[in-house]
Amino acid sequence: MDIRPARIEDARAIHQVMATIIAEGRYLMSGKPPDLEQYCAHLGATLKLGSPVWVACSDGRVIGWCDVHPRVNPEQQHVGRLGMGVARAWRRRGCGDALLQAAIRKAWRVGFQRLELEVFADNEEAQRLYRRHGFREEGRHIAVRREADGFRDTLTMALVHLSG
Repeated sequence: MDIRPARIEDARAIHQVMATIIAEGRYLMSGKPPDLEQYCAHLGATLKLGSPVWVACSDGRVIGWCDVHPRVNPEQQHVGRLGMGVARAWRRRGCGDALLQAAIRKAWRVGFQRLELEVFADNEEAQRLYRRHGFREEGRHIAVRREADGFRDTLTMALVHLSG
């Protein structure tokens, strides 16, 4: 497995990993993947901004990603929203740790001072990953996602790196 900055040529592969994880129905907020063309445009815009987007690859194939997107308001562009996903076969093998570490380092280098994310409250494994990297829980959001058997809560977590 190797970790490297994403390129626009990775868009289709990242989208495929994302679609597979969304189909599992347990880890990402979306119920369906974005349109591929829209995702390609989104990735291109993110890369053009210089925001962190990293991929994990095995034998040249994308198996996970981690990205950081700045908030829109100029006064809040030091705040990045972190998202990530790792293909099922590569979970619990260090892939998430490596992706997260690379994205955090790059985020600090390009001027982000706060990273935030939302994770399902019952996804304890992901919460442990984020805590290992310094993220702290900031709040709980009740009944965020409707499912056949009820609702799921989410937690907001953040990592702050104030400098200057």
